[in-house]
Amino acid sequence: MPKVPDKVTVGLKFPYDVADGRCMFTVTEHVGKGVWRCVCDEGQDYAGSVANVDGRMILGILEMNSSFEMTFTRNSEWFESLPDGTVVHLSNGFRQFVRCRVETGEYEEGLSGKTSTGKHVVAIALVGNWRPFDLPSRRADGTVSLPYHAAHVVNGTHYLPGPQNMWESPHFQESELKDRDGDPRGLDPIPLDVPEMTGEEIETSRRILLIREARDLMTDEATDEAHDRASTILASIPREVDG
Repeated sequence: MPKVPDKVTVGLKFPYDVADGRCMFTVTEHVGKGVWRCVCDEGQDYAGSVANVDGRMILGILEMNSSFEMTFTRNSEWFESLPDGTVVHLSNGFRQFVRCRVETGEYEEGLSGKTSTGKHVVAIALVGNWRPFDLPSRRADGTVSLPYHAAHVVNGTHYLPGPQNMWESPHFQESELKDRDGDPRGLDPIPLDVPEMTGEEIETSRRILLIREARDLMTDEATDEAHDRASTILASIPREVDG
């Protein structure tokens, strides 16, 4: 674990929350009664902001950050040691897991759209207690809804989640999470196929798409011609006849 100082001194740096962000602050002087004046470092969103912070809080922040860093480092080293092809299980909480395969190569960096090269995982299945709204489904207009984790599996997404969130990681194995969420390794994959549309569903989707086309015409083109075209489209939609 990175060494945490025994006391606060001028020049000590620590992360501190300001408004909606976290910035690096430097201790500049002792105000009195254990309180220190600190200034946000240059080059950050709130550069120059001043905060008077209790010394015990500063040391507590550094202690917590040191613990987080040690946990992250240990689990990252564990993940890097895994051979390609190893199967691991990313926990989403609530006994929900994404089964993944370890690979080395290009992967996506979160939501940034950027790519990196290195060890990562490929989502291969959902296992555990996923709910219906977590799984693929067909909308009334015929399109398919793919929730976040299901989309990773269907698309075979290459990505790098936090290793500490994997069931097999040291962090997971040494905490109450292991027993709380159960062992996912023997669970069967959840089918993610969406059934083909029935004849009735096809007809419903066609009506919805025609209505949408007519709506867009009347909304986007304020002309008599557009309204006439929209009326023609609406008139072509079969009406349901009561028995």
